[in-house]
Amino acid sequence: MQELSGMLDYLDPSSSAIIETQKQIVLDSEVERRVESIIKDELLSGDYAIYKTFCDFIERLKESGSELFRQRIVDLENLRDRFIDIICKDEQGVTIEKGTILVTKELSPTELVALHSEGLIGLVMERSGVTSHAALIAQSLEIPCIVSAKNATAKALNTTGVLDGKEGLLILDPEEELLDTYKAKLQKLKNTQKRLLKNISEPSHTKSGTEFFLSANVEFESELTQLKKYNASNIGLLRTEGLIFSNRIAFQEQIKFYESVLSSTDGWVTFRLFDVGGDKLSDKIPEEANPFLGWRGIRMLLDEK
Repeated sequence: MQELSGMLDYLDPSSSAIIETQKQIVLDSEVERRVESIIKDELLSGDYAIYKTFCDFIERLKESGSELFRQRIVDLENLRDRFIDIICKDEQGVTIEKGTILVTKELSPTELVALHSEGLIGLVMERSGVTSHAALIAQSLEIPCIVSAKNATAKALNTTGVLDGKEGLLILDPEEELLDTYKAKLQKLKNTQKRLLKNISEPSHTKSGTEFFLSANVEFESELTQLKKYNASNIGLLRTEGLIFSNRIAFQEQIKFYESVLSSTDGWVTFRLFDVGGDKLSDKIPEEANPFLGWRGIRMLLDEK
């Protein structure tokens, strides 16, 4: 608010009117009420609550048919992005306790990667399915995950729990005997993994004697450590659209990411072009009648080369 007020002192009248409009939006109690409601009632993050609130207002303006209203869309989009930037910067220092099992309605892949680096060891989501992006990333990061867990957030509030990813069970406040049983199971699993990894550097062959090679499927830098652990010969698929959704679209940011990827393997890397559109939407990509056949992949590359 102080930044917007400061701008009014040196802008021309027409520009000041735009800033004044943005001030009124910031002060609108309806915006504050909607954001708080989404956070409290739907148990979603602050940045997502802001995004959803502003997108709802923007959609109303688009449907109004008024050119004057439609001109205000730019103001809303600008404020939305600035609010989210501020919140994301504030939340960068947020930490979770190591050994945490997170129970949530849903989680983005970028949020999952950040929490994994803080010590997240388990994930339970109410809304997502087994093929959701977050579930696939959890599997890649070796985080036990349960999806479609109805009403889980209402029951699991700051309590002790056991997450059995194999059986799809979340056991809250387990008895000491059951807890000991799962600790023994976990140790047995670790011993098995350790034994299997002893032979990881040996050549892989089918029963008929044909040699084959293991390729990695990568999207985030945190996954690169798995290449050496599992002796992946190359990267068979590098997803690049994660750069868009994690706000790393700037040219130098992309170069930094690609350099990290290439230095992590001596083998070849298959780059998948930005696979955005259809089921992977971004506010940085224009709306299209049929996004599955729209501006994505090779079409985007040829236009932006």
